[in-house]
Amino acid sequence: MGRCVSPERTGGRMFESGRGATNAWGPRSDFRLLAVAAEEPSWITLALELDAAGCSSPRLCWEPTVRSAVARLRDETFDVVVLAVDDDDLRRPVGETVTALRAGASDEPVVVWDPSPPDASFWVAAAEVGFEPLVAPRVWHSKALLPTIGRAVERRELQREHARLVGEQEHRLDRERREAEQLLLQQQRILHDLTESLAGVAHDDTFGKTSAATNVEGNVLQYYQELLRSFVIMGSGRMTAEIRAFAELLVQAGLGAREALELHLDRVDALVAALGNRSTRHVLDRADLLALELVVHVGEHLHRRRNEATAA
Repeated sequence: MGRCVSPERTGGRMFESGRGATNAWGPRSDFRLLAVAAEEPSWITLALELDAAGCSSPRLCWEPTVRSAVARLRDETFDVVVLAVDDDDLRRPVGETVTALRAGASDEPVVVWDPSPPDASFWVAAAEVGFEPLVAPRVWHSKALLPTIGRAVERRELQREHARLVGEQEHRLDRERREAEQLLLQQQRILHDLTESLAGVAHDDTFGKTSAATNVEGNVLQYYQELLRSFVIMGSGRMTAEIRAFAELLVQAGLGAREALELHLDRVDALVAALGNRSTRHVLDRADLLALELVVHVGEHLHRRRNEATAA
């Protein structure tokens, strides 16, 4: 069964925050370390280095097997785990050994010490599993141990920060997608209410007379899908001629502003669905501008046709 020690301060110098940019990491005063080794380590050198770094109350624990270490990790948390693969039971394969240590939902940084030059699989496992390797004849007396621990802690902090940022990004994208779906649903409801209010009532051509799906062929829908995608990328002011031409095409097909907006929302819905995990806010902002410009051009074409019919 393993045990823990808490070395007393030895009067070494306290750790200073201005120790230089080459080693930004420093152990906290109650630094906690778990060693997994066949024999209990000699803590003297490490304790002196921790004390010199300002760690006044370290807690240094030892477990002889991976099984007992996993059991301890279920009940306690540590700042780092040092795995000494100087025993055949701990040596092979080191990647699986580290994975087993993390099996109990533990995400402590891990340093793996090998006293002899390891083969290529050791370095591959370090990259794949994510532990900090240390090769030295005597790990507990090595001056490289504390800097290696520092790198492992900093790596784990970066991984946690990355995971936090990824989680926030996914949450933001999910929220934006829900907002986009809600906005499209509201716009479609407005069109539905307008259609019902005009049902059975004579209305002018500005609003159109038939559904967009009836009078627009598939290739026209595909063309507007590409127009919408290009507008989202390029923005307003660069595609006025294309939008005006498409509006005239819709008017010639007997469609009005309401049907143009119906067609637009249908294509926006398809575009948003194809975005996957990408942001929808920018797409909706640009799509709203396109809808406004398209409806204005449709209205202008219809107004001009009405004036021409009246003059005739």
